[in-house]
Amino acid sequence: MTAQDINTAADHPTPLLDRLPETLRASLTPEQQQAFSAFAEPAAGNAHPVDLRVTVPVPGRPMFVSVLAGPERRSRTRRSLERARHPLRTFGNIVFLGSSLVGVYVLGMVAFLAAGSVLQF
Repeated sequence: MTAQDINTAADHPTPLLDRLPETLRASLTPEQQQAFSAFAEPAAGNAHPVDLRVTVPVPGRPMFVSVLAGPERRSRTRRSLERARHPLRTFGNIVFLGSSLVGVYVLGMVAFLAAGSVLQF
């Protein structure tokens, strides 16, 4: 690690580093700050081929929908841990899936009816 690297880390702290209490942050050496910044930054080149992030304007509280897709790189152990921590069968997931299916059905019916009315003219 060079002095240039240490100065860069001190000049551009990560948002995670900014959230540390001031007394703890002041006690870190420049080398520790650099290591913390490198750890907290997302890995370069790990972008997903499909990365959709949309904010849905729900009255009172906007919601977000995120869809990520790409080759599976997680280990079997990590997948089973995440499956236990984030089960698929939750109330919110069931409501979302049901409303999505109803929405697709309604759009299909509207398209079908619109195509039928256009063809009769």
